[in-house]
Amino acid sequence: MEKSFLPYLMAFMWMSFLLLVGVWLRAKVRFFQTYLVPAGIIAGTVGFALINLGLIGYPSPEGWVTLQGGDFGMVSFHLFSFGFGIIGLGCFSRHTKGRSLTLIKGALWIDLLFWMFYGLQATVGFGVTELYARLTGSDITTATGFLAGFGFAFGPGQALSVGMSWQNDYGLADCISMALAYAAAGFMVANFVGVPLANWGLRKGYATHGAKELSPDFLSGLRTPDKQVSACHLTTHNGNVDTFALHFAVACTVYGLGWIVCYVLKYYILPPDYQAASFGFIYLYALFAGMIVRLVINHGGAAHFYSDDVQNRILGTTIDYMIMSALMAVSAATVMKYFVPFVLVIVACTLITLFGVLWLGRRVGSFGLERLLVVFGLITGTAASGLALLRIVDSDFRTPAAAEVGLNNVYALIPMFPFLLVTVTMPSGFGLTGMFVLHVSMILICGTALFVGHRLKIWGPRQF
Repeated sequence: MEKSFLPYLMAFMWMSFLLLVGVWLRAKVRFFQTYLVPAGIIAGTVGFALINLGLIGYPSPEGWVTLQGGDFGMVSFHLFSFGFGIIGLGCFSRHTKGRSLTLIKGALWIDLLFWMFYGLQATVGFGVTELYARLTGSDITTATGFLAGFGFAFGPGQALSVGMSWQNDYGLADCISMALAYAAAGFMVANFVGVPLANWGLRKGYATHGAKELSPDFLSGLRTPDKQVSACHLTTHNGNVDTFALHFAVACTVYGLGWIVCYVLKYYILPPDYQAASFGFIYLYALFAGMIVRLVINHGGAAHFYSDDVQNRILGTTIDYMIMSALMAVSAATVMKYFVPFVLVIVACTLITLFGVLWLGRRVGSFGLERLLVVFGLITGTAASGLALLRIVDSDFRTPAAAEVGLNNVYALIPMFPFLLVTVTMPSGFGLTGMFVLHVSMILICGTALFVGHRLKIWGPRQF
């Protein structure tokens, strides 16, 4: 029985304890409140330090046994994939109906910037890492430079998925730790560069609805009794089944369907060169399974018993734990091996992203500050990072920028599957040169589309 706790249940116990520590630190430390650092990032950073010092583990008759970063990496991968299934369940919710032309144009602008800046980050990351390796003769895996784009723009889950495939299935060393390290760096950039950027916009008077002081509960991260709201409505009778249990069962079923697709593809459909990567795509199959299940719910007479609010609470929980586990999976030794190119890539990607988003955000037309903040958070952290920055200048979400982020997820699905099919299987397909050409082409296509859009006055003119 004792061994049943090891290693993943023990990992969850440690993350849960550290999350409580993170919540407490966010509520008490002014620094974390000033930069709106989420409790999950605080907890994950503390966990990263502890696990690399050998302090995360459990006692045994043989002495202290440390948990490994790979244990937390596996937890992060499955939480990420599980969350993608929930995102699929939300693609056909009632909240996605009735989009106005303003939202459609804004979401398209965000989507083009997302893919263009991802391409820039990945290209710069590979270029800097490759140049460093050639100049110094260092024995490093230059393909890890591409993971800067995944870490910054896609976040820890996607970065980990690609990194695991490259390292475990194709033998490219250090990809897992570097993918997660770039994701962690992206979160730091989102907070420690994004918050001053938002405050600068407020001081300059660029916010559409003017400056408004952030509430104490937003800063501390804990709601006072007068600010507390209901999380959801109960759609079932507790004497039958708990509402949370029902929605959790739907989410788990969706993930199970994703697993079945992976199994069938690997053993019955895919050619040998691509079989190894089949389970690396489970998050995408879970996403599509979620979309199909939601359509069945909507048209099968069960829509009134399904609550997006409940499902979003489950999704939020998986994201918090995913961020923690991703940070705790980073190997300090690997990061130190790549320290110089790692720092150079972070600085270069941050500057390119910051000044690029500023230049384009000024020329999007209406709601320029709000949209550029959402994009900056999205392509350095996650959508949640973008919404946190947006709330500084638009506390009540009165502008359409928040809704545009949600609609952008629908647009992003169109190129995502073929793109990820190419990138995850890169070592046996395009190779490094092909990946470089792919990303440069992505930059040119998205940049051209943005230029044409501005010439046709779909977006613009310069607002500030």
